[in-house]
Amino acid sequence: MIEHDEATRGVARHGTLPRRVQMKRASFNLLPLALVLAMLTVGTHPASAQAVPQEGQTALVIQIRADAPRDCRVTSAQVSTLDPLSRGWQRLSLPDIACNYSGRPAVRFWSQNSGTLVPEGAVALALPAGLAYELRVGGTVVGRPGSAGDPLVSVLPQSSPLQPRSTEVAIRFLGPTPPPGTFADTIFMEVTP
Repeated sequence: MIEHDEATRGVARHGTLPRRVQMKRASFNLLPLALVLAMLTVGTHPASAQAVPQEGQTALVIQIRADAPRDCRVTSAQVSTLDPLSRGWQRLSLPDIACNYSGRPAVRFWSQNSGTLVPEGAVALALPAGLAYELRVGGTVVGRPGSAGDPLVSVLPQSSPLQPRSTEVAIRFLGPTPPPGTFADTIFMEVTP
């Protein structure tokens, strides 16, 4: 393609090629070579693929991992007003319980006064005449809640992941009708996966 003559050998002496040799170089067609290289590149690497950077170059490789334990949450709860003179079941609350797994979570109940409403302001140790009660969870009677060290445990029906399930908690007062006054207790409810 390029003729080697006296003009070509003069490149080392003068630094440029004579016009006749430069024109012959310009006539060399690089287009077929460029197309072949482009086809090889497309054929071996998808257009969207990128090389994974190595640590210590111009990028930082960050691996992400999260371990999610089994979990249940009470997403809402309504508390009802109760009639202490009634001996039938009354809705106490209707909590929505959502878990992140399919299964049967347990609900633990305990109360400050071990399942008895006592006159407001009374000392819990003396436990004067009060209003005893029992609980029903999701249609199943579970009994009187004990103290924190002796809670009631109820297993809920099968639940679907992340679908809040309304679970009725009902109360029924036991024993004789109380004398006039304000009676109180605090019930604690904990959902455990």
